[in-house]
Amino acid sequence: MLVGGSAAVAAGVDVEFVIDPMQSELEVTAGVSFFSGSDTQALAGTVNALLDFGGGADFPSVAELTVTSGNVMPTGNYLITIAGLQTVRINDAAADITTLNPPGTMTQMAGTNVTYQFDAADLSVSLNQGTVIATGLAESTVDLAAEPVTNSAPAGTFGSIEFTAVTTSGPYRTIAAVMTLPIELQDTIDVNGVMVNVTAAGVVVADASFVIALPAIATDFDMNLSVDADDLAIWQSNFGLPASATTATGDADGDGAVSGGDYLLWQHDNGLAPPAPAAAAVPEPTAALLAAAALAVAIVRGRRSA
Repeated sequence: MLVGGSAAVAAGVDVEFVIDPMQSELEVTAGVSFFSGSDTQALAGTVNALLDFGGGADFPSVAELTVTSGNVMPTGNYLITIAGLQTVRINDAAADITTLNPPGTMTQMAGTNVTYQFDAADLSVSLNQGTVIATGLAESTVDLAAEPVTNSAPAGTFGSIEFTAVTTSGPYRTIAAVMTLPIELQDTIDVNGVMVNVTAAGVVVADASFVIALPAIATDFDMNLSVDADDLAIWQSNFGLPASATTATGDADGDGAVSGGDYLLWQHDNGLAPPAPAAAAVPEPTAALLAAAALAVAIVRGRRSA
């Protein structure tokens, strides 16, 4: 467990969150006049984010969260029937998620765990892949790649990211993170003169694991978590700088200059590198998959014996 304000953190970390379909879903409701119908599908995909905790020694009360890209997709196609009058199919859909005006912010919540809250209204959700097919009162086919639907959640729709320390190896700490992102979108689509009100409501729960240096490594001048020849090159290019030096310019001991003392510190740390990520476990087949495989074998055998 990480305790707020207990350790130094790296400034910026690129993190890929993998969406958990077992905990993520989106219900889409379509309505015409007083009638409506809905369908719900599990969600999968990834969300890529830059987490920036600044250069201080503690987890700050306010940090930066910038969603640089995201690909969110339902695990199946939507089929929505509106009182037998209108049918809406959404096939092969996928949406992008990005921060509207980067960098976005997140605020640490009170409590023992390091958990930050962010406003989902800061994120843009663009449904830009797939096909919408409407039949019934009005008929139309929309290619979402050509006519994307883009919107954001209402202000005050809060998501969160919780950080937990998993393992420690020297100055390196592996952090597990869980993002919870609510989705609330509304739009009205003109289907050949018939106004169809569409709402989408659900939640994305996504997991990530990344490495940071706690405390930060003073000789990691390029701040990539490794101490190597690239850091030495930075020290060499700035050697002799008498004042106003920073870690980024080769000052390891914090005296404002780039000198031989900084080289000795680099020499001591040379070779430090984050631990290799653990190999991903191969998931065991579930009972449902085993049953499906057995059924397929039975069908094939039946055809051969026919």
